[in-house]
Amino acid sequence: MSLERYPWLAPLWQQLLGQLRQGRLPQGLLLTGPTGVGKVALARQLAQRWLCKGDDELPCGRCQSCQLWAAGTHPDFRLLKPEDNGRIGIDEVRSLQQQLATTAYLGGRRVVVIENAAQMTDNAANALLKTLEEPPSGTLLLLTAARRESLLATIISRCQHWPLPHPDSGAVLALIDATTAEGVELSALCAHAPLMVLALLAQPQWLPVATAFLQWRRDGRHSGALAELLIKQGPAVAAMLWQLAAAEWPLATRGAALELLARTAAALQLPGRNLSLAIHQLLADLAPLRQRSATHPATGVSPWVR
Repeated sequence: MSLERYPWLAPLWQQLLGQLRQGRLPQGLLLTGPTGVGKVALARQLAQRWLCKGDDELPCGRCQSCQLWAAGTHPDFRLLKPEDNGRIGIDEVRSLQQQLATTAYLGGRRVVVIENAAQMTDNAANALLKTLEEPPSGTLLLLTAARRESLLATIISRCQHWPLPHPDSGAVLALIDATTAEGVELSALCAHAPLMVLALLAQPQWLPVATAFLQWRRDGRHSGALAELLIKQGPAVAAMLWQLAAAEWPLATRGAALELLARTAAALQLPGRNLSLAIHQLLADLAPLRQRSATHPATGVSPWVR
């Protein structure tokens, strides 16, 4: 993770680094924040720095550990993230526990990153409690989630919570091309989630769809035109919309909206699926959730724009 690319995370990184160097970094950390502010990037950089044999501020990139990391083959790093069904199951957690029961391959530290930890099934989360209560020596567990409240209270109590700061609009516009009208518009539409904006700007074919979807979510206009844009883009559009909704859909109905989008994304992978029918049905199902958000402004505002 380049601190130049994530300037709003630099103070938090210095705090984490200070704890690491003083030997006070807890073995379980929970990093929270909305989609697009760098939770996973921060978790991965801390994981690499935990394993690095150097003493630089950032991972040195020269030691055996960093070379294995760069090759994607570090034997003492384990990543858990939702499977195709959108969940982290108990089998993945049990496999992790079996690995942690053995000696570290390089004879030193180990690290586990759990992305979107709120997507663990109840059985998986309960199984993980034992590891969080008594983590093996030298093992660091890093969990990421959009909101702390989306996790079991027992998981929260066993981790040190680090909420990620939200970048101000100036930081976002400095990161993207401030002279690009699309970038400025998307930074506002995506509630200043900079990584989401960058991802959309890197795929210009998605810009009209993203803009139309977010505008429809906010005011409900032009659903017919939006449907045509979505159909034109093809089956992959549902997965892209899931990312947009995770970053911007109001908290009050976000979970239900994401479930609908994930279900549509899975259905569109089935042979013979009628894309036009699926898209029109998706918008029809999302409309009541959009309206409920609009009629409950106190709970419908994205939590990171307050």
